[in-house]
Amino acid sequence: MEVGRGEMRASLETALLEALNTDSQGVSELAVTTLTNDFMPLIRYRIGDLAERHERPYYTSYVLHGRAKDAFAASDGRRVTTWQLDQCLANLAGIAHYQLCERAGGEWLLRFVPDITAPRAEDMAELRQRLARLLGVSGKLAVQQTDLLVPESYGKFRLGYPAKKDAGAAA
Repeated sequence: MEVGRGEMRASLETALLEALNTDSQGVSELAVTTLTNDFMPLIRYRIGDLAERHERPYYTSYVLHGRAKDAFAASDGRRVTTWQLDQCLANLAGIAHYQLCERAGGEWLLRFVPDITAPRAEDMAELRQRLARLLGVSGKLAVQQTDLLVPESYGKFRLGYPAKKDAGAAA
């Protein structure tokens, strides 16, 4: 049986996944219990990822929504995940990579690296509308093209920089 696009299935032979603290959108914190390491097992270990659990007739699948620390709180209190931000960029050409930063005072900055062909003006206008709708903001969203997005000291890129540390825990 094929898993839908963007979904993953856990191996029930090696780990048990649990969805904890599910919000009103069905997005949960992911916890894992390993089943194969007798000497140092992980038991209900919160891995820092957000996921949406889908029960199927013969299996359970998950849509990964990104890291909890990269999630934002929308103006109405909803949690906004990296996966939801990615959906704003769906079918818009010209953006290879992005980072969204929430600034103090409710201002937002989307920095992006252009693809081989830079995005068209109408695509950028559509992106602004999608992001404003998702985040519940108006007029406080700046978009900036850049040649480089700098990775963290540990080598990975963060896609979201919330202003508040507790934004990832929003309901």
